[in-house]
Amino acid sequence: MRLRGGSVCACFVALLAGAGGAAGATVNFESVPLGTVYGVPAGNNPGDLVLAQNGINMYFDNFLFAGSPFFVQAQVGGPFDAAFPTTPLSMDNLNARFDLTGVGFPVFHVSIDFIEFGGSSNFAVNGRPIVEVGRLMDLPAAIAPGVTVTVAGGRIELEGAISSVLIGGQELGIDNVVAVPEPACLLLLGVGGACVAFRRRAGRS
Repeated sequence: MRLRGGSVCACFVALLAGAGGAAGATVNFESVPLGTVYGVPAGNNPGDLVLAQNGINMYFDNFLFAGSPFFVQAQVGGPFDAAFPTTPLSMDNLNARFDLTGVGFPVFHVSIDFIEFGGSSNFAVNGRPIVEVGRLMDLPAAIAPGVTVTVAGGRIELEGAISSVLIGGQELGIDNVVAVPEPACLLLLGVGGACVAFRRRAGRS
């Protein structure tokens, strides 16, 4: 398996930074108090950092409908909670942007669980212009240069070099934003973690 240009160096940097055997980075809302409200009711403004987990920073941005910006609210749990097996973020005319540049490895796969309940949705990758769709199923397969998207069974899957993902809707629930490196890099990280563990055991013997 051939690593893409720069991936070997980036993986070793991640190892040196302590990423070790990490399989990826995840944002979910189980650790956030149920009922937490964001957006206008909480005094948030577009561009505000609202959550940081596992090296992923989540910001709120304007939602676009027919090209016009709206900024309303989101709630942990909220009206779409019963439809998820886990605790979602229920979104109302708001976009969530996930910055993946701090996870400690080059991201080549991202998955997001979602349920749409009506209205339209927004999506963007790597700071590209926002794509407005009636349903996330209607996203173009080539969502950004070098990045493809598939949508099936309530999950979005992105493949390619990914630094940020934006998603939002008028009536949208999301959860489990997971970022992982490409398999070759993941293997390298795992080997590095095993080597570190072996050296620690050897040092104690």
